[in-house]
Amino acid sequence: MNAAGGRRPRQTRATEKKRLILEAAIMLMLDKGLASVTHRQVAHGAGVPVGSIGYYFNSRGELLLRAVEEIGARRQQKAAELIDAAAPASTAVLARDLVEIYSFGDSTRLLGWLGATVDCVRESEDLRLMLCQHRTQKVRDFRTYLEAAGRPEASAELLVMLIDGALVRSAVEGAIGSAAVDTAVEALVRELDG
Repeated sequence: MNAAGGRRPRQTRATEKKRLILEAAIMLMLDKGLASVTHRQVAHGAGVPVGSIGYYFNSRGELLLRAVEEIGARRQQKAAELIDAAAPASTAVLARDLVEIYSFGDSTRLLGWLGATVDCVRESEDLRLMLCQHRTQKVRDFRTYLEAAGRPEASAELLVMLIDGALVRSAVEGAIGSAAVDTAVEALVRELDG
């Protein structure tokens, strides 16, 4: 049926189903770890039959690559938004923006991303290489943001590493959610004010 009949075209439904599958894989990866990204769990999270996963993604490996690729695209979109709006601001504002760029705009899942990153490196060489590309782009985005915010002297590479370290510290100390964000922001403020 056409739009007048109330049914969406087949291609639209297929695109939506693929998006739901990808989103379910991302949420599982960030909330429960890479091991939870199984066809059955993804299908359950997406509300689709298990067979749909194999129809849209040739393998679990391909699904994971597309999920990490999507996270990278979201991070770049968030970076572009914050770079466009960047202006000289307090160190605390700069630090929070950098954490938002790092976390693809979902800072509550920072520790989940840390775990997923480690899992991805162990999972496959393709995922490891994709994460290397993401990290290189993240450093570039930090540098561009810092220049736009009037702080070109700050080391983008060092600030990315500070967030990495703050996340490890948060994980070890059991600081989750906003506490992990606060730990990362505090580390950045100390460096930027130092």
